[in-house]
Amino acid sequence: MSNKKSKYARASRDIAVSYVFIIPLLMLYEAMVLFDPAVRNGTDPILKGLFQSFGSVGMIVFELFFLALLCFSLARAQRVRTGRPDIYGRMFAESVVWALVLFAMAQFWLMLPLSIPPLIAGVAASAGAGVYEEVIFRFAVLGGLLWIFRRLLGAPPWLAVTLALAASSGLFSWAHHAIGGEAWNSTVFSYRAFMGALLGVLYLVRGLGVTVYTHALYNILLTLIHHFSNG
Repeated sequence: MSNKKSKYARASRDIAVSYVFIIPLLMLYEAMVLFDPAVRNGTDPILKGLFQSFGSVGMIVFELFFLALLCFSLARAQRVRTGRPDIYGRMFAESVVWALVLFAMAQFWLMLPLSIPPLIAGVAASAGAGVYEEVIFRFAVLGGLLWIFRRLLGAPPWLAVTLALAASSGLFSWAHHAIGGEAWNSTVFSYRAFMGALLGVLYLVRGLGVTVYTHALYNILLTLIHHFSNG
């Protein structure tokens, strides 16, 4: 049993498996943005902005890159998940569990004046936050800082992880005010930095795919509770 668990843990952390797992959530978000651009996540333009600066040609390059990455990931994911046909279902179930754990750990802050949109827009924003915020702040920023601290500066692992988690979590929280346009609130900033650190630890332990869905499902849970408690 432990061997099966370890094989699942390794396979589910694979970046190609994570990418394929994320695609349905990304498609849901992009479809909702297509019908209502107002639900676009604030970090969405950060990833697309470099390509959009070159106009329509840049977006064609972006889409071709996206398709090439998808083809590569599908082929690799198929090899990785051989003998584990239920891996995506297990990853989703695991994400639900982690989202509930995060929700339980966030009880202290749930009465904060958080900016939570209406139900449909909230679901779209949650999907976008799960994908784009995790790719930027965990995969790119946290992963990049870890590489800098460990490889370039030669910091010991515990120090590299601590510094990278602190910096990426602080930046993640700050972005909600600087990019998301929320009014400054030190307690709200602390809440998001704490949640960013938890998501950072989850990313390091369980990989990108599970972290993306955990973030999205946690946000959806907050949206549902806000909607029905104020409905």
